[in-house]
Amino acid sequence: MYKRQSSIMLTGLILILVFTFVGLFWANYRFSLRSSSENSFVPLWAGTRLFLTNGLNPYGEQATRQIQNYVYGDPVPPSKNQVLFLYPFYAFIIFTPFALIKNLLVAQALWMTVLDLALLATIVVSIYLSNWRIAKWMWALLLIFLTFWIHTVPPMILGDPSVLIALFIAIAFLAIRFEHDVLAGVLLVLASIKPQVVFILILFVLIWSATHGRWTLFWSFLGGISLLVIATSLLLPDGWLLQDLRQIATFLGSYQGGSTGAIFMHWVPGIGRQMGWVLTVFMAGILFWEWRAAFNNDFNWFYWAACLTLVITNLIGVHTSTINFVVLIPSLVLVLAIWNERWGRLGRWLVVVSMISLFFGLWAFAYVGARHGIPFDLNPFIFLTFSFFLLIGLYWVRWWAIRPPRLPLEDLSVTVG
Repeated sequence: MYKRQSSIMLTGLILILVFTFVGLFWANYRFSLRSSSENSFVPLWAGTRLFLTNGLNPYGEQATRQIQNYVYGDPVPPSKNQVLFLYPFYAFIIFTPFALIKNLLVAQALWMTVLDLALLATIVVSIYLSNWRIAKWMWALLLIFLTFWIHTVPPMILGDPSVLIALFIAIAFLAIRFEHDVLAGVLLVLASIKPQVVFILILFVLIWSATHGRWTLFWSFLGGISLLVIATSLLLPDGWLLQDLRQIATFLGSYQGGSTGAIFMHWVPGIGRQMGWVLTVFMAGILFWEWRAAFNNDFNWFYWAACLTLVITNLIGVHTSTINFVVLIPSLVLVLAIWNERWGRLGRWLVVVSMISLFFGLWAFAYVGARHGIPFDLNPFIFLTFSFFLLIGLYWVRWWAIRPPRLPLEDLSVTVG
């Protein structure tokens, strides 16, 4: 009888998952029919497909011209910016299953469906990592908030890989927690397809793993990425690393914004560069101080420092974009979870007010900025407000975050009190 009930429940769960996937795919396909091709998915799909089907170098001029045609049509309007394949060549591991689909709309809808599920999985893993015993109503509110939030909607609509990278990072943290170091190393290799997002975090993980004797984690990443770089370099006559760097340099030469220095120079050009350097030095000093403390401590300290590292990556002067802020979900959930767990009713009110403020406040800043022609990545309220909110929040909860989990007797005493 018990086995029969379990079988029925498993069948029901599978059917729910299948119908959910089909429903999301259909919704994303309908959206793709109406959306523009000017998004993050088209160049990665086109660059990968042109190499697989025609043998074209995705960094070469011929492939670049065809990518422009996919995005803008033929001929390409002269006023349009050049769209480039900017990813490391080993990113083909992730993009190939989608590039094998000839129909762009079907491939894009499937990719967006994967990103939808990746976002949900990132939220779930982040809650688990933070040890948040979340109530059902709070879970529903958090899900609605993060699904329609200003830092998740753009990457989802544009089909940006940052959503998938957020999941890779979250699961890598989980793997490190349970000492599945090979899996963690592989996931960090996959996350490095956007190196500007994770290279500081990866440096921290490597040093932490070496100081803790976690050599499997250390060599899993270094060995994995070395193998991929060498193997994929053999597939292109002139290698790909220098070509990719040239593409990135070309893109950055025409791109305004994406760093604290660029924001300061835009709004206060007289002292903007100096302000950017001061902030960079200050943030680097914070990282150095906190990393030293984390190197001699357990996972709780490591996880808090890793969340801090993700936040500071956006404040230290690295060229990035608000579209990558989706990787900060673990940091946000950690702050909210500790407020909720440690401050009782006041903490729950603080969580709700924070979510409401971050939702409507940031969308309002975006609306006002758009009315005045200010891009997201040059809007200081969009780029800096959330980062400083998390920076303050992480230091607010630092003492509780780095402590070992409370014993049952301590939980009982808090409840009785």
